[in-house]
Amino acid sequence: MSDSTIVEAASTRLQRALAALEEAVERRHELERGRSALSEQVHTLGADRARLADAL
Repeated sequence: MSDSTIVEAASTRLQRALAALEEAVERRHELERGRSALSEQVHTLGADRARLADAL
């Protein structure tokens, strides 16, 4: 194998690894956004429950 072939192969592997990392980061961000929305809903339900308890 020539040096240029080795470098090209390494470059290809690096590009694939970076693409996989970007995909993983995006999935993680989506998961965090979902958790944040769920947390807001739980907070809202808690506030509603407290108001209903006070009304009773």
